[in-house]
Amino acid sequence: MTGWTTLPGTLLTDADWLADRVDRMARSWGCPDRRTNATLWWYSASAVLLGPAVRSLVLTGELVDLSPAAVRFTTRANGYLERVIPGDGVVPDDLTASMIALGRHLDDVLGLIIKPLAATGGAGQRSLWAIATDSLASAVLAATTVTPAGSANADHVATSIAAASQRLRPLPPIHRDQPHPQYGAGGGLDGPSCGPICTAGFVLLAVPGAGRQVHQLPEPDPRRASRPADPTRRVPALSERLPTGA
Repeated sequence: MTGWTTLPGTLLTDADWLADRVDRMARSWGCPDRRTNATLWWYSASAVLLGPAVRSLVLTGELVDLSPAAVRFTTRANGYLERVIPGDGVVPDDLTASMIALGRHLDDVLGLIIKPLAATGGAGQRSLWAIATDSLASAVLAATTVTPAGSANADHVATSIAAASQRLRPLPPIHRDQPHPQYGAGGGLDGPSCGPICTAGFVLLAVPGAGRQVHQLPEPDPRRASRPADPTRRVPALSERLPTGA
């Protein structure tokens, strides 16, 4: 971290800052479609954001704080998140309590980022939540592959975390050599080209065992409110997210 300036996590809920991330993606990929650029940025950002929390839970059982007011982060020159430094955590009595508490915590904190990103980038909130679920499953797989027994338990861990959230859907497992349960078998590179992996309404996914596949993303629901998230809204403490009696 020497020589790098860390930024406050509250920037992740700031509509203007997020709009700049989307603009940087447009310049990087030469893609004029804001929805695609917001989606591509969130694929990377959600993976970086969720990684420390998942690794901590799987390897030590500790729940770390991802609240915008608690985290700090660094960025790359192209606008991607580079590293997230979570806030202090708590250690529940058992893994089950940890998984439930993390799912509830993610439901609290991710919405504060997804809502303004969807508004400024024109992406559907449901599709951004689905991407976060995909990043969750990827992080669990990466953290559990240190032992064969851990890898075999990956689906249970990822599904238990997501099931405790109201919006992390569709539930894992989603890293399989088969069509994505929400996006189907994929679309195609039709329409105006936006660079090597980017075309309006589509995103190129790296699917383990199946190479790169192009999937069409759901259209944003115009009935959803576009009001910005309130960054001052209190995020429940991690201890409040533990199951009763844990």
